[in-house]
Amino acid sequence: MGYSIDTATWPEGVNIPVEVKGLIERFFETVDTNRDDAGDILADELFAEDGVAYFGAHPFRGPEEIRKSRIHAWDVIETRKHKILRVYTRAPDCNDLLFVAHVAMSLKNGKNVDGEFVGRFTISNSETKDPKLSLYQVWGLN
Repeated sequence: MGYSIDTATWPEGVNIPVEVKGLIERFFETVDTNRDDAGDILADELFAEDGVAYFGAHPFRGPEEIRKSRIHAWDVIETRKHKILRVYTRAPDCNDLLFVAHVAMSLKNGKNVDGEFVGRFTISNSETKDPKLSLYQVWGLN
């Protein structure tokens, strides 16, 4: 896989489909890159039509809100890098994943911040060649 999930510890005895891992990888590549079309990629390619993305405490519901969610994502951030540390699931179809991750950010004011957080992905069509995110939600750790 790629940079954000390649060293993650995945659940033992559960075969997470490569398409689901690829979806998660593409999600983090998209939110870690300052690009004008990030909102479009999230809304049109990665999230289901009824998907919900919590960036911070605010929920963005459906394609139009998710598309707009990235407008101010880079206002104070110079660089951002997520790394998935561990993934958990009890769902045999791998449609509900909890994870522990680390994020490191360089801010435009010259400061650096980093820390661990926990999150959840729920996935539509997890057993197909075209899974989509139904939910992305995170909680920060102090």
